[in-house]
Amino acid sequence: PDGALFFLRTVENSRAQDSGMYHCKAENRDGTVESKPAKLTVTYLRTKFGDVARSLQVAEGQPLNIQCRPPEGNPAPRIYWEKDGHTLLNDDYFIIKQNGDLLIPQAGVEDAGSYVCL
Repeated sequence: PDGALFFLRTVENSRAQDSGMYHCKAENRDGTVESKPAKLTVTYLRTKFGDVARSLQVAEGQPLNIQCRPPEGNPAPRIYWEKDGHTLLNDDYFIIKQNGDLLIPQAGVEDAGSYVCL
């Protein structure tokens, strides 16, 4: 009645397809008028990571790719990696790929440990 548009969705059922351009249209017997369009972008972050291998082995000197299956989100979530509780920097030694995977181009004995994708 007051011309407002209201969306009620929880995190679990937010939908990216609700994003888009919206406008208000009013009409009566004397005519029709439309508002300027407004852009709606739905932001969300799913709550679960995908399944990945829990234990990996690689020959010394070979590349090691550790998968991370981050939850879907808008905007896309930023991925962090930790090794033995210490945050890794994205550099020439530890490469965090666009899809979130961690690449160690030449794995060595010193790379053994517990890795966590956050």
